[in-house]
Amino acid sequence: MEEKLGMYARDTVTGFDGVVTGRVEFETGCIRYQVTPDRLIEGKMPEAVWIDEVRCEFVEQRLKFKPIVHSAKGGPGPAPVKNSVMP
Repeated sequence: MEEKLGMYARDTVTGFDGVVTGRVEFETGCIRYQVTPDRLIEGKMPEAVWIDEVRCEFVEQRLKFKPIVHSAKGGPGPAPVKNSVMP
């Protein structure tokens, strides 16, 4: 799987474009990317949108960062442990 986070993407249907800032894969196999605009539209920052992978055209690498990949699948975390130094 090629990493798409940080790439510039465009929705081939609507023309909406921006930087890929998220990815989700559903159990059904559908993959969607969160695309965050990199400019103001009519003086306001528009919200990011989720676009199906088949509608995304990936253009070029725009950001240089290492994505955080979580191995945990969610759910409750471990219980907090009382610090022995604090009363």
